[in-house]
Amino acid sequence: MNEPRHPTSHSAPPSGAPREAHQAADVQIPEATLRKHYLSGEFFITPQALEAHDIDEVLRWFNLPHEPVSVGDTRDIGHGLKAYFGYDDSKPPRKAFFVRID
Repeated sequence: MNEPRHPTSHSAPPSGAPREAHQAADVQIPEATLRKHYLSGEFFITPQALEAHDIDEVLRWFNLPHEPVSVGDTRDIGHGLKAYFGYDDSKPPRKAFFVRID
């Protein structure tokens, strides 16, 4: 009855690929780029998405009003891209939540 709203273990991306596989192939968006958009945490983007889209255009979605998200959610963020909101309990709290853009 008193289950936590957010899982305490890593939520894998929708494809079910292990955490290491998706993060090794993905590009981590630099902290300076995130700060320009008032974002923090770990954001990853696939090389294909990064090549096809301007990163500033992609990140603008995160400052628009929309429904709240929960760990494990995948949202359409425009430009034909989706953002997966994950949690990795093996990382320190400030880096545990991540976003993967594909």
